[in-house]
Amino acid sequence: MSFPPLLLLLSVSLGAVGQLLLKIGASQLYPLTFALPQLSGTLIRTFSNPWVLAGAFLYASSMVTWIKVLSTTELSLAYPMVSLGYVLVILLSVLFLGEHFTLYKLLGMASVITGILLIGHP
Repeated sequence: MSFPPLLLLLSVSLGAVGQLLLKIGASQLYPLTFALPQLSGTLIRTFSNPWVLAGAFLYASSMVTWIKVLSTTELSLAYPMVSLGYVLVILLSVLFLGEHFTLYKLLGMASVITGILLIGHP
């Protein structure tokens, strides 16, 4: 089986950016209530938010791209690469949401990348 690294990176990147957009949209929806009488209003508000819609679209695009990756790659090799999404989400959150970057996040990112390199090593 061939390993499509660019397609895999595209899938992971689409998912990470999708999460960022979902977070931005979710932040605008606070407070959300899932009590039955207000549920329809909550769903309408949620799925009419442009950030949520854009995030969901990118997340769905990530899934379609991921299916293509799975059609040509061993699952035991491809799935650990999804962990790169954790690294991308941290970086995007720091850059675009103003979240704090800590030593522990750096060490966690280094651990994830090390694990991916070990799993992907022939």
